[in-house]
Amino acid sequence: MDLGQYVAALRKRWLLSLALMALGAVGAFGVARSTPPSYQATAKVFVSLSSADSPGELVQGSTYIKNVVESYAALANLPVVLDPIIEDLGLDTSAKSLSTSIAADSPLNTNIIDIQATSGDPQMASRLANAVARQLSTAVTELSPTNGTTRQGVTVNVVAPAAVPTFASAPRTKIMVLTGAGLGLALGMALSLALAFLDTRVRDPRDVESLQETAAVLGTIPMQPRRKHTPLATLVDPLSPRSEAYRRLQTNLSYIDASSPLQVIVVTSATLGEGKTSTAVNLAIALGETSRRVLLIDGDLRRPSVAASMGLEGAAGLTTVLIGRADVADVVQPMGRMHVDVLASGEVPPNPHQLVESDAMRRVVEQARQRYDVIVIDAPPVLPVSDAAVLSRLADAALVVVGCKRVRRSDVRDALRDLTAVGARIAGLVVTFAPESESTNQYYGDRPSRVSTITRRLRHRFRPDEDSSRAEVMRRLTRDGPEDSETSQTPSTRAEARQAAAKDAERKPGQLMANHGERPPRTGEPTDAGPVERPTAAHLEMAARTSSREHR
Repeated sequence: MDLGQYVAALRKRWLLSLALMALGAVGAFGVARSTPPSYQATAKVFVSLSSADSPGELVQGSTYIKNVVESYAALANLPVVLDPIIEDLGLDTSAKSLSTSIAADSPLNTNIIDIQATSGDPQMASRLANAVARQLSTAVTELSPTNGTTRQGVTVNVVAPAAVPTFASAPRTKIMVLTGAGLGLALGMALSLALAFLDTRVRDPRDVESLQETAAVLGTIPMQPRRKHTPLATLVDPLSPRSEAYRRLQTNLSYIDASSPLQVIVVTSATLGEGKTSTAVNLAIALGETSRRVLLIDGDLRRPSVAASMGLEGAAGLTTVLIGRADVADVVQPMGRMHVDVLASGEVPPNPHQLVESDAMRRVVEQARQRYDVIVIDAPPVLPVSDAAVLSRLADAALVVVGCKRVRRSDVRDALRDLTAVGARIAGLVVTFAPESESTNQYYGDRPSRVSTITRRLRHRFRPDEDSSRAEVMRRLTRDGPEDSETSQTPSTRAEARQAAAKDAERKPGQLMANHGERPPRTGEPTDAGPVERPTAAHLEMAARTSSREHR
């Protein structure tokens, strides 16, 4: 995985990271609220020599104090200091338990000892710190060495008594909440990356790069928006990026081997739901646009879908030919004015594999080779059944469809291995349901800018009749029958007012001619100025734009 895939994995599961971050923050806040507050008071003592007879003794004494100040600080947690404090303050505890509430430390290169006492009561914290400071001075005085006659002058003086704390030192709610949120976020990101690493599905075309040792990627079909979903993208929306992707696939297939072009192509996939039927249908349409005679065969006799997706009759087809009830020419259905014929699957037989592997299937393919330039066969998936492997032997090459987020990489490898094992030639891979490219969308204008989208929505909100007037102009120019002039009503909107004005303008020439004893010309009837032509698509579009500009 590269950096882009890591970012995509985090963006895909951002809700998981957000939920764990919120859970960590809430949990830390709950712990902070349930923890009783504790207060900390600090007292400072200074360790020094009480006297020195000469500068040399003073230097030696200062060096001695710096060497033993850490030891003096350690006395604050020992029973020699804590037992008298327990007795004086009347505490119901032991020296060992009290030592956990006392901390003493000496800053580096100083003779100062910081004594910190922690308690749930701020008054008690202050009393403990001051009591330890006083008792430490007494203990040091008792334990310091003497010169034989009097005690050596090492004294511990309280220089900063502990004050009563005004706020609790723990728990630190803000720090705990931030720490919990950070830990939750880190855990969420780790889980997101772990799930992405364990997810072996093909997520984008880059995941197919590891499979290119067997076959190259001939085309990438972008995902179609749900609102524009149609299996006949090349026919319904010929200028869309999806249609151009199928044309690019058709071009790449044509240049695989220029010396011997592919005539019979089997379109299959590893598993169900990867878009093989849509690829086969649109590839056949793209091939038909090149003025080549194309035959599309629905070779999936188990779950046929070509006829349903194209709106054709599927009762008679390939199965009818294979059992000898009809010829190919009898059941082939032309697809409009295009150079594409469709051979549906027919009724679902009880023995589809035997029919696909029969000699009749070979004869159907041979007859199609003689009558058509290109034959596209929509075959079943490779892994569930073996029909695709059999059909691949009858074809010149197999085109394997790989659906993003629909199939695992291991399944694609197994499908390619199964096709290679039977001696089938793999023309290449087609990646479907791929994420749309931003540059492609901007080029084709499928994704307008955010500003233009907001502007268009506001215009439709405050001028809702603009689209209706445009539709009315298109309908009025394309109608075949005469307008019902008897219907009259008061216009309620500007669009209806313009419609009524247009009807009056259309009736006026006829009324003038009737007043002079003439008959208005019918549609298509020649006049002195020449034949009257029906409006073309360019005329319709120009009229619609003119109406829209007049409205604005």
